[in-house]
Amino acid sequence: MPVKYHGHLDPHDEPRFIAVNRDLPHWEQDLVIAREIARYAQDRRCNSPLLDRPWKWEMLAIAPDETKQIICKLDIDSRANWLMLLNHYYAESVAA
Repeated sequence: MPVKYHGHLDPHDEPRFIAVNRDLPHWEQDLVIAREIARYAQDRRCNSPLLDRPWKWEMLAIAPDETKQIICKLDIDSRANWLMLLNHYYAESVAA
């Protein structure tokens, strides 16, 4: 795999896999998976802590490109962080 490759989601409408660089540390692989799931949820316009109302989605649609990119990145990072926290607590509860 290329040196800078982290991972990607299957491009089909209903993804079947997330490819991840196995040379990455385990925690970074988890983060790549969380980001890809977050990006998929954002593309599907699933609500999040940042984008949780129809009017917010409408404002995002008409925002300037630079603003839209910043908001989308913050939203994906927020979603991914929540997924990482949920994964961490789930793993701890299963191990206990």
